[in-house]
Amino acid sequence: MKAPEINGEPRTNAGWCGDACEPGQEVLSQLPDPPRDEIWREIPGWEGYYSVSSTGQVMSLPRTVPVQNQVSRKYGRGRVLRPAYRASDGRKMVFLYRAGKGYGRTVEQLMRDAGFST
Repeated sequence: MKAPEINGEPRTNAGWCGDACEPGQEVLSQLPDPPRDEIWREIPGWEGYYSVSSTGQVMSLPRTVPVQNQVSRKYGRGRVLRPAYRASDGRKMVFLYRAGKGYGRTVEQLMRDAGFST
């Protein structure tokens, strides 16, 4: 299949590739670049459990977690949490868990606690 042309010149794969795409082909140039100056800090009171970034992402840190009613422990790998939006004011909110109990916190509040300006 011939690649589409723009102003008489062949189109490169820098962006949307239209009919020239193969099935399942990803166009990586459309993905945003991750921020290069992103800084991560642990959340005070949640050290060893969670950290927050300067861009407002909240991450659970890797740790071992005791399994309820068992002697064994399981390994929890860290991941970036997906925030929900609070219905009353639309702010981003995450739930932080410790010892089986959840605590709802806004991302803005966690960023302020970690020393970032919002």
